[in-house]
Amino acid sequence: MATSNGGKSPSKMGPKVLFYSLLLTLQYGAQPLISKRCIGKEVIVTSSVLTCEIVKVVCALVLMARDGSLKGLAKEWTLMGSLTASGLPAAIYALQNSLLQISYRSLDSLTFSILNQTKIFFTAFFTFIILRQKQSVQQIGALCLLIMAAVLLSVGEGSNKTSSSGITPEQVLFSGIIPVLVASVLSGLASSLCQWASQVKKHSSYLMTVEMSIVGSLCMLVSTLKSPDGEAIKRHGFFHGWTALTMVPVISNALGGILVGLVTSHAGGVRKGFVIVSALLVTALLQFAFEGKPPSSYCLVALPLVISSISLYQKYPYLDKKKKKVPWRAAPFNSINFYAYDTYRGQLLRLSGNEETTNFERFVAGAAAGVTASLLCLPLDTIRTVMVAPGGEALGGVVGAFRHMIQSEGFFSLYKGLVPSLVSMAPAGAVFYGVYDILKSAYLHTPEGKKRLQHMKREGEELNAFDQLELCPMRTLLYGAMAGACSEAATYPFEVVRRHLQMQSHARKLKHCGYLCEDH
Repeated sequence: MATSNGGKSPSKMGPKVLFYSLLLTLQYGAQPLISKRCIGKEVIVTSSVLTCEIVKVVCALVLMARDGSLKGLAKEWTLMGSLTASGLPAAIYALQNSLLQISYRSLDSLTFSILNQTKIFFTAFFTFIILRQKQSVQQIGALCLLIMAAVLLSVGEGSNKTSSSGITPEQVLFSGIIPVLVASVLSGLASSLCQWASQVKKHSSYLMTVEMSIVGSLCMLVSTLKSPDGEAIKRHGFFHGWTALTMVPVISNALGGILVGLVTSHAGGVRKGFVIVSALLVTALLQFAFEGKPPSSYCLVALPLVISSISLYQKYPYLDKKKKKVPWRAAPFNSINFYAYDTYRGQLLRLSGNEETTNFERFVAGAAAGVTASLLCLPLDTIRTVMVAPGGEALGGVVGAFRHMIQSEGFFSLYKGLVPSLVSMAPAGAVFYGVYDILKSAYLHTPEGKKRLQHMKREGEELNAFDQLELCPMRTLLYGAMAGACSEAATYPFEVVRRHLQMQSHARKLKHCGYLCEDH
C-alpha cells in the first residue's frame, strides 16, 4: 500500500519480512549470552566493534554481489546521495549514543528506562511527519502497551542499579532528563530517515548498511584517539585478548546489523521497535534455558503486554476514510459470544449438578461460545476483509460486496477461512472466559472477596451500580486485560492464516479482472 508520498506503508507483513523479523528477534535476544560466553574481559571493546563493522561491510558487499546489484549501484553511487541517505542517520545515531552515555550516569534505572522508551513514540511521530504514515487508535494503544513492556523489562534488568549519590536536581535535569529525551527524539528521527531513504529514495538496505558502517567507524576512530581504549590498543595491540571464539559474537552482531536494515526497509522503524522489545523476552528465556536464571516478575508481566501490543498493531492498521470499517460486526459477535457462554455454562452446571462451575466446564463453555459466534458472524468478517482490501472500495459498500461475493464465487465464499476461524476461536473463547473466571473465582474466595460478597448481601439494593458488582471496575479491567492477552497469544497465528485465506481468493479475482480490462 503506498503512502501519499510514494513510500510503502508496511501495514501487512509478508513471509519474507516476518522471516527477517524473527531472525532479528532471535539474534538480538541471543547476542548478550553469546557475547558473555565468547568475549573475554581482556578484549578491548573498540576492537570488537570496529571488527564487527568491517565484517558487516564485507557481508553486505557479498550479498549485493550475489543478487547482482553491486555493479549497478557502483555506477549510480554519488557522494551527495550517500551523505543524504546514510551519512545523516549515522551521525545522528552517533550523537544519540553519546547523549545516552551522559544521561545514564545521572539517572536511576527506572527514570532512564521510562524516558528512553519514548523513542518508540518519536519513531511513529517522525514516520508520520516524513513518510505520512498514520497510526490507528488501536496502534497508538499498542505502542503504549509496548512502551510499558519495555520499561518493565528494562527495570527488571537494571533493578540493582541505584541512583547516584551527590547529584543535584539541576544535574539530573540538564545531565540526565534532557539528554535522554533528546536522544529519544534523535533515535526516532534517524530511524525514520533510514526508512525514507530505503522506501522513497529506493536506497538499497545493503548499501545503507555499508555506508553507515563506514561513517560510524570513522566517528569511532576519531573518538578513540584520546580514549582509554585507544591507549590500550597502542599498548597491547588491536587484537589483545582475542581467541577464535571472539569472532562468533562479532559475526552474529554484524549479521544482526544487516537484518536491522532489512527490517527497517521492508517493515519500518516502528515495527523494528516491536522486534527489539520482543528480543528482550527472548534473552530472558535463553538465560533461563542455558544459565538457570528464572525470568523476573517484570518479565512475566511484560510477556502478555508484548504479545497483545504486537497483535493489536498488526490487527488494526490505519484505514483511509474511503475504506470504511464495518462498524456493526463487533456488536453481534460479542453479543452472541457472551449470550452463548452464559447459556452453555448454565447448561453444563445443570448437567453436572455442582454448586459452582469447574475450570474444565468454563473452558468448554468458552470454546463452544467462540465457535457459535464464529459460525454466525464469519460472513460479516469476510465482507469487511474484502471491503478494506485493495480495490474493495469499488464494490459499492456492504451490499455491493455481499452481491459480488455471491455472484462471483457462490454463497460458501462468505465462509472463506472457516476452519482456521473455528480453530482459533475455540481456544480463544476457552482461554478468555476460562482465565477470566478463574481469576474472578480466585479473588472471590480470598478474605477480601468474601467480605465484598457479604457486604453486597447485607446492603442489597441500597448500593450503587458499581458496588453491586462482584469485582470492582479496576479489577474487572485488569482481569479482562490479562484474559485478553492470554487469548491473543493462543490464537494470533490462526488469525493471520484466516485473514490470508479470506483475501487470497479476492486478490485472484481482482487480478483476473485487471487482465480482462487490459485485453479490451
